[in-house]
Amino acid sequence: NIDFVATDAHTLILSSINVDKDEYTNGSVVIPTKACDLMIKSLGKSDDLTKLVISDKYGYMEQSDIKVYFRIVEGRYPAYMSVIPKANNITAECSKNDLVSSLDRCSLFDNISNLIKMSFTSESLTISSAMVDLGRSISEKIDCSCSEDIEIGFSHKFFKTCVDTIETNDVTITLSDKTRAVLVMPTDGSYKALCMPMKID
Repeated sequence: NIDFVATDAHTLILSSINVDKDEYTNGSVVIPTKACDLMIKSLGKSDDLTKLVISDKYGYMEQSDIKVYFRIVEGRYPAYMSVIPKANNITAECSKNDLVSSLDRCSLFDNISNLIKMSFTSESLTISSAMVDLGRSISEKIDCSCSEDIEIGFSHKFFKTCVDTIETNDVTITLSDKTRAVLVMPTDGSYKALCMPMKID
């Protein structure tokens, strides 16, 4: 596999893809964000075979007749596997479309702290937010199965980032308690997004 990892201190995204073992050498490199953005725009979502070539200081990604070159950042990437939760014993599953729609609507009611509260039960997920100074609030309930009742808060901006790039119809969320990081994943587990919670009253 090749693991692609990115973090901004609030979230961490890990995506793994299968590669041809005969042509792959073990190792790791740090690629500049601008180079990643350029590769996404240039290479797109084509199903054509993509080649990634790495040397000591430079590398390139090639697809069909397009090559995107980049300079490798010196230094080692943080030990990301050590921060990914391995003991989240609470699991919730819901529709991605329902979750994104509710996050979008609830986020309109809190443009200062970006805080949303998520209340999980065995049959539903209630997402709520409030404009305290204006005395306005919103609460939405969607179908969701969760192994244990729990309330937790997030920045809707960072949590939605974790959900947006999932390509399956359903989303799996694993938690341990309201103070520890959660994992947001597609049902096949090929992608992991870690999001840190916010304190709720």
